[in-house]
Amino acid sequence: MTRDDSHRDAVELPLLDDAQLGELESLDARQGGGLLRRLVEIFESQGPDAFDDLRRALEAGDADAVAATAHSLKGGYRSLGVARAAALAAEIESMGRAQSLADGPRVLAALERCFAASRAALHERLSRAD
Repeated sequence: MTRDDSHRDAVELPLLDDAQLGELESLDARQGGGLLRRLVEIFESQGPDAFDDLRRALEAGDADAVAATAHSLKGGYRSLGVARAAALAAEIESMGRAQSLADGPRVLAALERCFAASRAALHERLSRAD
């Protein structure tokens, strides 16, 4: 699979992982509510700083920092059920691990667009739950 195929596969994933979000919603209900909303707030607050960190690491050619930052994002996104963003973060992580950052800015731009779309989809889901 080429990097272009990997990117195409990532952007064809659904924005949200309904099964993971369903698990979080169930846990949230058992704990009295507020958990999922707090997780979404954390997701929103950490995005811009992480994207700035990735951009600086890409500009500096620091593949290890790219891989580490993208790995952290990937884990958080998977835990929250933000499937497409997790796949894009995994793609950036792979670039860092392979020391091949040429496509990094393009995939980071896709991740930032995906973040915005995911944020809107999460808010829509939260509003339906209210």
